[in-house]
Amino acid sequence: MLATHFDNPLIRSIETSPDPYIVKHNDLYYYCLTDVKNKEIWIWRSPTLEGLDTTHDKQMVWKAPLRGPYSKNVWAPEIHFIDDNWYIYFTADNGENVNHRLYVLKSQTDNAFGSYDAPILLQWQNEDYWGIDETIFRNELDGALYLVWSGWPGNTDGRQNLYIAPMDTPVSLSGPRRLLSEPEYGWEGWINEGPSVLQRNGRIYISYSAHESWGTEYCLGLLYTESYSDLLDPFSWKKQSFPILKADHQVGIYGPGHNSFFKGPENTDWIAYHAKTTTKEGWRDRKACVQQLQWDVTDLPYVDPMVAWKNV
Repeated sequence: MLATHFDNPLIRSIETSPDPYIVKHNDLYYYCLTDVKNKEIWIWRSPTLEGLDTTHDKQMVWKAPLRGPYSKNVWAPEIHFIDDNWYIYFTADNGENVNHRLYVLKSQTDNAFGSYDAPILLQWQNEDYWGIDETIFRNELDGALYLVWSGWPGNTDGRQNLYIAPMDTPVSLSGPRRLLSEPEYGWEGWINEGPSVLQRNGRIYISYSAHESWGTEYCLGLLYTESYSDLLDPFSWKKQSFPILKADHQVGIYGPGHNSFFKGPENTDWIAYHAKTTTKEGWRDRKACVQQLQWDVTDLPYVDPMVAWKNV
């Protein structure tokens, strides 16, 4: 069994492992990632967390075409098992950042390593906004599906907000986007992105990444609400005024963010996130880490202490 405290990073076998998405299903851990150079989406699988880095149980499940709307900049894939099918949510463009949009792949069987249908654009009617980092969740109280992602308020770069929209199926929206969060604290900079959802004891938590992903100030913020609330109303959500995860210069971990939540050993709550190994601006030194999530007396999550690097 993987101990509660251990050496990070989890993924050492590849040069960079940003935006780690890990899910546990039928006693197996699945790690979904992008081969940026070859524009491919891969799934790695292992019966143990620590085995994900060295597993030979790997499969390339989708490769971007040479041209078209989702042929370039394939970012931040997430894998979800919903109603007996696997779904992989990712973002891509045609080489122009302004054309970045949200897409989903649906599996043709219940095998995560099997075939997937062609990408489906996630968009409400004629709404056509820039978007990245979508995630899906089902409210455990009433079963309703929602999509959350990062987008521009208009058609011009300069601020990234979080938006939420209802879904009628895992591949289609049933209503327009609603503003969920926008940067308001200094530690958020001008960016809210990379949302991830966790549910516990009748409450819904959405972590999100704030500030610039290429810098040391990248960090994780937190939104939360009760499951019975109107999830499409931004006033239903509370925002914590300080990050739940930020750089720890004493242990040499910089710019931690873009996380996922998953069940770890003995059904405990765990978090996967990436962090930079240097203070130099850029994306190539981001490494995937995991550790057990902690809970305070008010039932809010936090990550402490940071697990130090070893042999990076």
